[in-house]
Amino acid sequence: MNDATGHFMMQRMQRALALAGVLVGLLAAGPDARAQPAPPEEPGAIRIQVKGSAQIQGTAHSDARGFMIRGEVIDDAGTPVAGATVMIQASPLEGGGPRIALPEAVPCERRTRGPRVIRTAADTYSIDTDERGGFCVRGETPLPPAKIHMRFGATRLHDAAEAQVPLDTLEARAARTLLRFEPSIEVIDLDRESVPITASLRIERTDAPIEASTKREGLEVVLEDERGEKVATAVTGGDGRARFDLKTAALDAPGSGELRLRFDGTPGLARSAAAMPVVRRAEVKLALTHPLDSSDPEDGAPIDVDVTSARGPVSDGVVEAMRGAESVGTGAVSDGKARVIVSFPVDRAGSVELSLRYVAAAPWWRAGQELRVELPIAGPGILRQALLALVVVIVTAWVIAPWRRAPKPRAPKDAEAPAAPPSGRAGV
Repeated sequence: MNDATGHFMMQRMQRALALAGVLVGLLAAGPDARAQPAPPEEPGAIRIQVKGSAQIQGTAHSDARGFMIRGEVIDDAGTPVAGATVMIQASPLEGGGPRIALPEAVPCERRTRGPRVIRTAADTYSIDTDERGGFCVRGETPLPPAKIHMRFGATRLHDAAEAQVPLDTLEARAARTLLRFEPSIEVIDLDRESVPITASLRIERTDAPIEASTKREGLEVVLEDERGEKVATAVTGGDGRARFDLKTAALDAPGSGELRLRFDGTPGLARSAAAMPVVRRAEVKLALTHPLDSSDPEDGAPIDVDVTSARGPVSDGVVEAMRGAESVGTGAVSDGKARVIVSFPVDRAGSVELSLRYVAAAPWWRAGQELRVELPIAGPGILRQALLALVVVIVTAWVIAPWRRAPKPRAPKDAEAPAAPPSGRAGV
């Protein structure tokens, strides 16, 4: 083996020994040392956390033996919110008088570890929800006719929620029922003829005789909107679900609203209700008010547009005119009309293709398809052409004038004539 081969083998051996040393060190240090540390957060980084909505569903009963207020807190997906603090107050059933003083109360279920009822004031109870999102307060002193207010304060994960239920004095020992939307619905498309909605009616068997608890079929549930108008009814099936075929024609105009479920109860089942905020949305359609006239966009060309929906004229938003990827004009929408003034340079007569699109100003409007139009372009008028020619002539003259050769300057009269050169001949 020559010297070059020996030097190469020595380098290979040194590299192998170094790699083996690194592997031995990592194995000896354990898995924690081999884990890569998490990269530090960049200074000034913004952390975004999205909150979910919440709702309270509850009932309140009172008779000669005492009262009971119970309910549950769920999020917009129908998942129970455990550990939520609920504040309970009562006010007179009629009028806007002061809050009603509440008697001593305890949780419905006595457990060594569980939610406790705290009187934060003479007219306020405070209780945390259990692992199922439920809460229940009972007392041995009857309550007068009243409205029960239940409020859940906002947290890092959920928005605040409130509910108000009447104190029922006839069904204190009826089986408790709970209504909810399954699944929850947030947007209703008014362009559809009907929308399927499902509600579930749950009955707690521990609160009533078995025969009343097992009867979940054939119970009527009413669906109302925020106006209190009945928009649909359905009867529960064997699974306790009521399936509505909601006709969108029965709903109000596009905007924010609410859907409410109501079960009026039976001799053995307590009444219950639930509510869900919704947005009624409609698609916006554009059409030309009249055919476009020939115009000059350099002076501003008007385009009148009708802005409508399946529920009538649109009252807000903007119509924007686009020439390719460039915005060339906008117009505000009012009472279903918009006038868009477009402006852009042109060099000859003809036509230009533009696209008109609706830009919504509220979440209950959905932009429809863009409207493509051909705008006739009028060529420059005779007066404008004459003015352009005059400007060209003036500019040309101003540029060429300095190029003329300046005249040779004249010698002054009293200036001495230059001496003549010597002739080169001898003279005296």
